[in-house]
Amino acid sequence: VDLTQVEMMGSQALGVLINLRKAILANKGKLVLFGLNTDLMEMLKITRLDALFTIAKAKSAEVAAMG
Repeated sequence: VDLTQVEMMGSQALGVLINLRKAILANKGKLVLFGLNTDLMEMLKITRLDALFTIAKAKSAEVAAMG
C-alpha cells in the first residue's frame, strides 16, 4: 500500500489497514506498507503496529511488477 500521499492517519484508517491485513493473510497474500512519512512511522511505533505490518521505505521491484 503506497502511503506517500498520506500525511496523517486516524484510528478508523488504522482499523481498515488491520482488517485489510487479516483478509490478505487469510488468502495467503502479502501486504507491504511503503512511503510512510516520519510522523506515520512514529505513530505505528508508538502503537506497536510496526510489528504487525511489513514496512518498506520504497516501492520494491516485486510490488512494481504487480502494477
